[in-house]
Amino acid sequence: MTGFNAVKTAIKNLDVGVLINTAAIDLDYKTFDQLEGEDLKRCIDVNCGTPTVMMNMILPGMLRKKKGIIVNFGSFVGEANCPMPTVYPSTKNFCHKLTRDMQVWYQDSGVIFQTVTPGIVASPMAYSVAPSFLIPSPEKYTSSLLKTVGWVDTTSGYIPHDLQLFTMKVKFSCRQHQQDINCILSGP
Repeated sequence: MTGFNAVKTAIKNLDVGVLINTAAIDLDYKTFDQLEGEDLKRCIDVNCGTPTVMMNMILPGMLRKKKGIIVNFGSFVGEANCPMPTVYPSTKNFCHKLTRDMQVWYQDSGVIFQTVTPGIVASPMAYSVAPSFLIPSPEKYTSSLLKTVGWVDTTSGYIPHDLQLFTMKVKFSCRQHQQDINCILSGP
């Protein structure tokens, strides 16, 4: 908590109106059994603990003012079945669930909570891939994302990502439906 205590001291007299939790680290591309426990713990601490503690620090001031914006970053992969590495998507799904719960709990508080579930953005975290129509530059992505704050509870922040996510969910839903039918037809 040393780092968080330093942050708490540094922001003690600030009037924070917007909190954007983007903290994230990924894991090596390995199967779950090949990952190191220390790396798993660090991923969970950074991706889940940091947004949780930061919201806990900032929210009381926003509630007193009856206004504020908290944006938590989930990830496109938190909505998918990703066999490797499974911990990163799970931590990003945690951020989405936490934000949805905050939306319900504080719905009449004047504080806006939003989850962002981006796809790939051309950044170092995405191995610095080149920007394209489906993979925006950080600047293009940010410009698109800012237009959604206060309008929707959950967004990918970029229309091509919305289309990718929708397609992925439909494909997964169809696959799951087919598995359910096969299970029923095969009997006990």
